[in-house]
Amino acid sequence: MPARSETARTARFRESEIARFLGRIDRGLELYDALAEEGSLAQEVTELRNREAALARKISKAAVQERQKRGSRRLRVLQVD
Repeated sequence: MPARSETARTARFRESEIARFLGRIDRGLELYDALAEEGSLAQEVTELRNREAALARKISKAAVQERQKRGSRRLRVLQVD
């Protein structure tokens, strides 16, 4: 009987170790997926910041004034013709 008991205890221990190992692998894969998603999120944030900067340049006061000057010059040329 003691040999069977020891064999059963060893088998349960192995099963427990395997379950913990598989749990760690599962958590590692979840972390990997989360980091991969964050990478694309970081890229998207960078792209949005670049678009924001481009839009800010378009609507900046100096840019608006420059466009107004060019528009005024065009109108004057058209009025002269």
